[in-house]
Amino acid sequence: LIREEEESNKKQEAKKAKAHDKKRKANEAKALKKAEEDAKARALEEEKKRKADEEAQKRKAAEEEKQKKKAEERRKAQEAEEQKRLRELELEEARLKEEA
Repeated sequence: LIREEEESNKKQEAKKAKAHDKKRKANEAKALKKAEEDAKARALEEEKKRKADEEAQKRKAAEEEKQKKKAEERRKAQEAEEQKRLRELELEEARLKEEA
């Protein structure tokens, strides 16, 4: 009778150990799945941030180019205005010489 009880206890212990192992494996699988999902979410966020950074950099470069072109146009207009004034002065000077 004692032997039967010991065998029964051993079987119950083995059953408990098996159930515990099964639960542990399920928890490990769940944790692994969550870690994979988190890694995917992180990768997506990083890709999204990288694309946003690229777009911001492109916008900044385009704005800088626009400012550079405006500055060049202003410089050319100023230069043309200076040339015009010089010609007018030369013409005025020539006219004054003719009158004299």
